[in-house]
Amino acid sequence: MRIPLPGMALPAFFTSPMDYRTLFISDLTSHVIYMIALCALAVGNRRVRGLRWFAACLLVDVLKVVMQSLRGFHPLPLTTFLAVFVGNELNDFSFIAMYLGYRWFLLRQPLGHQPLGQPALPRQPQRSRLGLGLLLGSMALYGVVLLLHTPWIFFFAILPVFVACVLSVVLLLRTPRGPFFVVSRVTAAIFGLQILVMAYRTVLITLDFSGPNIHAPMTDPRWLVSMMLLTMLDSCFVATFLWFYVVELQATLRHQARTDNLTGALNRRALDEEAEREISRCRRQGLPLSLIVLDIDHFKILNDARGHDAGDIALRSFVSLLSTKLRSQDWIGRSGGEEFMVLLPETPMSEALEVAERMRAATASHAVLYEGQPICITASLGVAVLKASQDSSDSWESLRRRGDLAMYTAKRHGRNCVVEQIEEAPVLLREPASVITFFQPEGLSSAAHCWSAGAALQPHGLPPASASQSRS
Repeated sequence: MRIPLPGMALPAFFTSPMDYRTLFISDLTSHVIYMIALCALAVGNRRVRGLRWFAACLLVDVLKVVMQSLRGFHPLPLTTFLAVFVGNELNDFSFIAMYLGYRWFLLRQPLGHQPLGQPALPRQPQRSRLGLGLLLGSMALYGVVLLLHTPWIFFFAILPVFVACVLSVVLLLRTPRGPFFVVSRVTAAIFGLQILVMAYRTVLITLDFSGPNIHAPMTDPRWLVSMMLLTMLDSCFVATFLWFYVVELQATLRHQARTDNLTGALNRRALDEEAEREISRCRRQGLPLSLIVLDIDHFKILNDARGHDAGDIALRSFVSLLSTKLRSQDWIGRSGGEEFMVLLPETPMSEALEVAERMRAATASHAVLYEGQPICITASLGVAVLKASQDSSDSWESLRRRGDLAMYTAKRHGRNCVVEQIEEAPVLLREPASVITFFQPEGLSSAAHCWSAGAALQPHGLPPASASQSRS
């Protein structure tokens, strides 16, 4: 006996003339169009791997619709069984591909650099493997239940989709504030509607269409309306696919506009913006802020002697090395040529000097291989601190000038040293190492001499840099 569900008095618009064949044709046509569009985007943007998962989701979904349509055209028992089983399994795979697509956008670091304006979510591979294992196990369980013709077949058929939806909602709701925050919340809401509609269909098939009424859903308008809602939600999911892709493009463009293409550090304009923002924040909160200005010693000699490719490799290695000495809230930018600036929010002068010395020592002991020969560089560093009082007229320009002056002083004192800039005069914190030498970084054998710009001066009889020499 059918148990009527309350509140389901449907207007005539929903009871005719729509039928399942019309719905399947409409659904199939829209999915083919979506699939072609997503596949074209995925082929043209191979770097964005999440698009591949979304295209695979739509491709599998098209196959699912085709398999489900076979039930009406080929009423043979075996064909019907295969259509039902394969169609449901393809539906499960489409939701798995959808989950993996969202996961790629949210859990990886865009462009292989720092996250674009948002922190990456903590990776939890064990939990992900557990979720995917639960999905595959529920799919296998459905096949066993279908073969045994046990009750609750529909529940076991829809269970993997429920699991995939819940995993996706958890993933999307864990997204921190950043470029993907809004689209993640909207997508999570769509998944919530998907779960509600699927739950309603599960209740409908369990209470109203069990026993002798097993084939009644095909003639019940409530079943057709719920299927129409699922079709509309499919279109909403496709819209989120495109939304994620647009956000990724915007983040990529923003990243390219803010960073130096060669080194990955912030460019001058982006560093100025972050510095002004950090100065305002530190002034409001009464926090210290320090600046380190770094310049690679004798970089022009390196370019002339080994070529610009060697110089480019040295610059990239230099920035990568410095990044390991910084916190997540620190900023490193390339102000031009071989000169870099490191902004240290909430850092007093004493701590900034320690950071600068670690950078200097790490640079002097580090070697990068180029054409089979290690290259060693040194750097001169100047440190300045912001006058943090709210009534102070100190600005980013004056802070930068003081850091530059300290760095120039380090150059005049023989390079490869750290200088603190104070009101009266720059103070040399460490006697410089001789520039006319072969540096021997840790980990290199005594026979593997490093090429260094300072050592390259010796064969030509050139003296070390003096106070009158221009910076190079």
